[in-house]
Amino acid sequence: EEKYPGFYAVEKNSVRLSDIISRASGFTSDAYVKGARLKRVYQDNEVDMAEMVNKVAGSNRFVRDTSSLDSLKNNIKSGETYSVAIDLESAIKNPYSEVDIILRDGDIIEVPQMNNTVKISGGVYLPNVVAYHPKYKWRDYVNLAGGFAKGARRSKLYVVYQDGSSAVRGSAKFHSEPGMEIVVPQVDKSAQRKLSGGEWATIAS
Repeated sequence: EEKYPGFYAVEKNSVRLSDIISRASGFTSDAYVKGARLKRVYQDNEVDMAEMVNKVAGSNRFVRDTSSLDSLKNNIKSGETYSVAIDLESAIKNPYSEVDIILRDGDIIEVPQMNNTVKISGGVYLPNVVAYHPKYKWRDYVNLAGGFAKGARRSKLYVVYQDGSSAVRGSAKFHSEPGMEIVVPQVDKSAQRKLSGGEWATIAS
């Protein structure tokens, strides 16, 4: 949802988010800037670092299930992408500040349309997607999904925002906003979603 989406050259190692958005002449009226995210291409050194973390975690006697870690090397290769959480609103308001990330070759800035829904998944009786309401708290959305299911780890509840960032219940960054997903972990391992090789690589990087 930029006015002029397309390919832009990164001529030097000091081109930032605000520079590219300026070249694209800003956003359309449908843009949800708060939900913008950055996709970045894995470089060879990052793949090597991810593999090293994989080996260290695999040799740790406290890590019992290494099946996802073992697939890391096969799933992550140089040239593939991973998500980088960004604060595009702050970057534009404060150009060349610490939040105005320096870009590199292959970066993809995605500015979505407004998503006026909230997804509830995991340990609830009726995982679904509901309309966002500015006065609702996280518990209201959980109730709309039928409440906590058996084995739900209520204290471990967390949210994933549209920009790719996340926050655990009780933290300073935990809040409600459009486009978020509320995830309720479960004690039952068979009901938990296993991390993919790509997600392990994002953690590692």
